[in-house]
Amino acid sequence: MNIDGFCLYRKDRNRQGGGVACYVRAEFPCTRLQSFDAPSLETLWLLLRSPRMPRWLSHIIIAVIYHPPNGNSHEMTEHIINCADEITRAHPNAGMLVVGDFNRLRDGPLRNYPLRQVVRGGTRKDSVLDKIYTNISDWYNSPLIILQIGLSDHNAVVMHPTGRGVRCDVDHKVEWIRSQNPSDKAMFAYALHRVNWTQLYQLASCEEMASLFYSIVLSLMDKYLPLRPRCRNLNDKPWVTEEFRRVIRRRQHAWVHCKITKYRQYRNQALRLAKTLRQRYYDAKLKRLRQSDNRNWWRQMKRFTGQSNLCVLSGLVNSVAEGDYSLFVKMFNESFQHVSEDLQPVCQECLADSFVVPD
Repeated sequence: MNIDGFCLYRKDRNRQGGGVACYVRAEFPCTRLQSFDAPSLETLWLLLRSPRMPRWLSHIIIAVIYHPPNGNSHEMTEHIINCADEITRAHPNAGMLVVGDFNRLRDGPLRNYPLRQVVRGGTRKDSVLDKIYTNISDWYNSPLIILQIGLSDHNAVVMHPTGRGVRCDVDHKVEWIRSQNPSDKAMFAYALHRVNWTQLYQLASCEEMASLFYSIVLSLMDKYLPLRPRCRNLNDKPWVTEEFRRVIRRRQHAWVHCKITKYRQYRNQALRLAKTLRQRYYDAKLKRLRQSDNRNWWRQMKRFTGQSNLCVLSGLVNSVAEGDYSLFVKMFNESFQHVSEDLQPVCQECLADSFVVPD
């Protein structure tokens, strides 16, 4: 059962043979979440955390599932969603891979979570029984269906990573902002206080007054609060501020130059500031949501919880049309035509006569 260079995680059945297992490379820090074990279900939950992870992906969750052909679909989907919810509350930016033999599992709740089922070919003859549900499908190439291993009557599924970050095409954005230096603001306020506004009141029209006012104020702003370029990473959280970035830069500078005391000081400062900014941001958002309509409230809540804006029919399209929306529309149209094909065509002359308005 052992493979060199890999750690084996397993959950056996209470009888001879069967169960679920997962091999993980030994260099990957991995924790088995035994609290998610259900006596009546064959599931195995693992949490992976590499020392260096992208800022938009904190952990990798792997769930290995076996759902028997006559199993209770509601019990299994409820278990998967409850476990995923509990992990996501602790690690909001976690990537998820739910893999295994699902047989006839009704997976509508999983698709609406949302998790995307990426296996397209048949794994046992023409039936898709072995599946992969994930919320990080952009990180992987389309799964390959290869020949079965050993005496198994199921084909094997292999999914390779793309080898690149999913957001490599989204890098940085340059923004032009006014100087936020307190000394510059004080100088601007002092210069504004010394402006002689007499000529403003000598003008005849409001348009001329407004034009003069803006020209004076903008000229002073350009002098004391000039526009400066700021490079912003588009993957930053919405609550990240320039002050937080400065603390992070100081922390990294101290780490590179082996100033451990300074590093710990800035690290603790960054943690406290991140907690405060995050709390302040979500409090402000939720406060505005209380006065908003139900539609806006639901849209914002889906955004906060990381749910995608996929079409609500995506699960149905994947199940009946293999993800092809044009094919789904064609099938939808043919279904409506089939319902009315036994009806007699409408008589155009009778229809015209029925709308004749008497004199």
